[in-house]
Amino acid sequence: MVLLLLSAIGTPFAGEAFNLGLGARAWGMGGAFTALSTDPSGVYWNPGGLSRSEGTGILAMHGAFWQGLSYEFASITKERLLGGFNGGLGIYYLGAGDIKRTQLPDSSLPPGDDNQPIITGTTSYQAYELLVSLASRNGFGITLKALGQRADTTSCYGIGLDAGYLRVGNGLSFGVALRDAFTTPLFWSTGRHESISPSLTCGLAFEPARWLIISGDGTLRAEGRGAAEVFYFGDISLEPRLGWELAFGPARFRAGLSGNLPTLGAGFGAGRFAGDYAFVYNGDLGAAHRFSLGASF
Repeated sequence: MVLLLLSAIGTPFAGEAFNLGLGARAWGMGGAFTALSTDPSGVYWNPGGLSRSEGTGILAMHGAFWQGLSYEFASITKERLLGGFNGGLGIYYLGAGDIKRTQLPDSSLPPGDDNQPIITGTTSYQAYELLVSLASRNGFGITLKALGQRADTTSCYGIGLDAGYLRVGNGLSFGVALRDAFTTPLFWSTGRHESISPSLTCGLAFEPARWLIISGDGTLRAEGRGAAEVFYFGDISLEPRLGWELAFGPARFRAGLSGNLPTLGAGFGAGRFAGDYAFVYNGDLGAAHRFSLGASF
């Protein structure tokens, strides 16, 4: 009920640039990571996961996306950063340059053989986000985030809050994350105001053997996404995600589904260091690749 009330003033897809997920390991598993996010990617997936972090962790990711989009992320976590609280810091960037600006010779007519768009110039787009997280030892965590976008000559900024919880048992873990808990306002330089509606994600991860992890997430939204999601009823939609990870010595092999998009991944661990790769295929948009490097001290 709270989610429905808050989302009533939200703008559908207003925060889509910030919903691309972080970390190649997570995306190799379809983004089903809410119950597994004990590494530095937890500043995004579930700040409650940082309650399980130990020592100092570092994660850096590069993504090559559709249509020339560049996607960068870096984060660091520290055990007992503030008294009994673990802390995390993340920086996110998404951008594309040389975007062609077009217009129709006759704007009163639809595009056609005699009215084809012509290129009038180029423009660019950037989205950026700073995430600061704190997590208590009992599994609860929050992320305060400052975000912005720039499209051509217009820009916006906003501040939001995520909250999360992680509980780890004997071979089974449960996580829940409430993103944009109080809606996240976006203030555009044109005077337009948008807001990012809350979304609620619940996740389970099961480790029946030391070499196998199975995980699943479901994200509930109430912003009228309709057929853009796999399951929807009226304004309510559910985005499912599933993932598997197989371990063979230092090697890891992964597969998953993010909605209806298949994902694949692989990784390796060498002492305190790890490297991961993920592949996401999206039909006509083509393939997206993500690469991550991590370290713990």
